[in-house]
Amino acid sequence: MADKFYSSAIIGGGISGLTAAYFLTKQGEEVALLDPDSLGGVIRSVKKDGFTLELGPNVFVKKEAIWKLMCELGIEHLAQGPAFKKYYQHVCYRQRAVKIPSNLIEFVLTPLISPIDKMQLLCRVFKSHSVNPSDSVGAVFRALVGGSSVSNIVAPAFRGIFGGSVDDLLFESVFPDMCNALQDGKSIFGYLKSKKRGGKREIFHIRGGNASLVESLKKAIAGKAASIKKEVCSVRVANSEDGGFILETSEGAIGCKKLYVATSGAATSRYIKGLSAEASHALSKVRYAGIIVVHVACNSSEPLPKSSFGILFPDGHMMGIMFSSILFPDMAPEGKELLTLCLGGTQKESFSLGKEAILLEIEAALKGLLGVHSYDLLGIHRWERAIPQYDIHHLEAVRELKMLESRYKNLHFIGADIGGISVPDRVALVESVLI
Repeated sequence: MADKFYSSAIIGGGISGLTAAYFLTKQGEEVALLDPDSLGGVIRSVKKDGFTLELGPNVFVKKEAIWKLMCELGIEHLAQGPAFKKYYQHVCYRQRAVKIPSNLIEFVLTPLISPIDKMQLLCRVFKSHSVNPSDSVGAVFRALVGGSSVSNIVAPAFRGIFGGSVDDLLFESVFPDMCNALQDGKSIFGYLKSKKRGGKREIFHIRGGNASLVESLKKAIAGKAASIKKEVCSVRVANSEDGGFILETSEGAIGCKKLYVATSGAATSRYIKGLSAEASHALSKVRYAGIIVVHVACNSSEPLPKSSFGILFPDGHMMGIMFSSILFPDMAPEGKELLTLCLGGTQKESFSLGKEAILLEIEAALKGLLGVHSYDLLGIHRWERAIPQYDIHHLEAVRELKMLESRYKNLHFIGADIGGISVPDRVALVESVLI
């Protein structure tokens, strides 16, 4: 028997769970939001010495769902775009920061793409390519843009996004629409032409910290949703004519008619075994990249690129450096700059670096690569399970979750296992399920 029954229960209080609670309470549902930790997941902002440190996501892409949500919450005026319209990206190439080409002249002159790949690229983009569901991102892009482009541009970019290798990530999982188009015989040019023309994606951050989104959601659901700081131990189908689910927690049972699972991977695997041993096993095999987030301050006089988003790294312990306050000046006090460095990834030895080793990596990157000789360490934060890897194990888990959803009409998986890893993707998925 359940100690308390709700029309809807949400397991997981990250951005997916909070957004679900917001939409459900707007619809008049009696909601329980269960999470043993603080709400907000990986979205955390810290103020220190006049700096705004983002421990989780630094920027958001301006997509319809998240912008609509911010407008409803009344915080759209806090959205701050980059300080300049045209910002560039650099990669570490032969111990130098090299700009990724953004126009024809730069394409011709860049050392990042070999002469033969440059010559073949025009033919490749107009040619149809056969794609298998099991193909990796690396394999497909080598066929599309050539090996040098993948090694020097594509691989660092995806390492910065996922923290893993392009040869492990499945093309079908990362680019489902493009995969379908190529399987239908379209060229990469044909696919891009069929997409809506919107120019470069707009990005923004929230002045005062991206955690303002979390705080606004918490305020909006306060008094409307029951926030329960309990860990869910197991989930089973309720033995009643109305169906529903029983959530066994560390301190009793909770019943619900509809269940929204906003956790992912191993966290979900632990409590859904009673619903499906196969899904539980598949989720337990999903791999994650661990990320070490380091914040560093330096004087504005230091020789930093003035129109760059940051630098991506193709290998090693360092994943990327973001020039946070160059992009968003409000993140640092006047005369100072804030740099956000990310280390780690899917390689355990990178995530397990001690503080001394981390400081040596930072010194090599800042002094050796950028020529920044004077800087102050503001903080180090570790996320052991930061980014799910969209590889073969992830694909198998998604298939199992879809089967479970088809078996139980009131069960919905809205965590990072499905629908993309970014905050705008999470908001869009929840909106598509609930609106």
